Amino acid sequence: MQQDKGHSEKILRKYQTGTLTDAEKKSVAQWLSKLDSQEGEVPSTEVNAMEQRSIQEIRQQYFPKPVRPLFSLYSKIAAIAACVLTMLGLGLWYYQDSQHSQSVMAAAEDMQVVATGIGEQKTISLSDGSQVILNSQSQLAYPKKFHADSREVKLTGEAFFEVSKNPEKPFRVQMQDFDVQVLGTSFNIKSYPADATYSVSVKTGRVAVSNKDQEEIILNRGEGVRIMAESGSWERQEINPESISAWKTGKLVFMDESLADIAKVLERRYHISITFKDAAIAQQKLNITIKDQALSQVLDVLQLSGNFGYTKQADRILIWGK
Repeated sequence: MQQDKGHSEKILRKYQTGTLTDAEKKSVAQWLSKLDSQEGEVPSTEVNAMEQRSIQEIRQQYFPKPVRPLFSLYSKIAAIAACVLTMLGLGLWYYQDSQHSQSVMAAAEDMQVVATGIGEQKTISLSDGSQVILNSQSQLAYPKKFHADSREVKLTGEAFFEVSKNPEKPFRVQMQDFDVQVLGTSFNIKSYPADATYSVSVKTGRVAVSNKDQEEIILNRGEGVRIMAESGSWERQEINPESISAWKTGKLVFMDESLADIAKVLERRYHISITFKDAAIAQQKLNITIKDQALSQVLDVLQLSGNFGYTKQADRILIWGK
């Protein structure tokens, strides 16, 4: 026992003078490990207060416990928080995206789209009792059932509307460049994207026409408006109410229409292509009503009314001025 104690004191003195060898450091490490495993069992007579202090000093100087930097702990906490926030963000995005997708799908499923081909007409009955007659090469998009506070449809081309009266739910027709709003009336809209002009004509009741600049014009029975597609300007017109929907029965009614606009109507009805030899003849204005006839008869009637001639080859027609 005395020999062990003397050896321990020698080691402690060498520690105090800083002369421990590598082998002695290894022995001390094994000794400290043994002390740790026998903690609470080592007799106090074998280890005095000096040795206890020295042991602690040796532990701290030669075998320090690794100290985790504070910033490392904060970094890990921040990383975990970032992961949690990322997962929450992804979850919220997925939920919102799925809800939006479901809303879009529901809206798409709720909409009906009806289109007509060349020379074709279709009659559409809406959920509120209103009726729409779609002219050639036109399209109408409308909901299966109107919402509680509004009635809205979208039109491309030409259609005649007979709208059921409902002062609490205005009826609105949306086009590319203008809108029409009514409470209950019958009217015609012509809005083909390829045409130089659009038009709205009122057969019964009253409508409000507004453009993208929020300018508005009120039309009553027998009134119409012609809208220039390029400039957006418009002009009010007086119209025979009975001629407004004449196209439904096959009649073609042209009032102060250019030959170019008339040609567009004929192209949609007869599936043909009309070209002009010079631009001047295309701008000639005509006032004429033509019954439902074969294309050759229609061209002959137009030729008599205007100062032009034409040639026809298959489905292509060339018009020139006389």
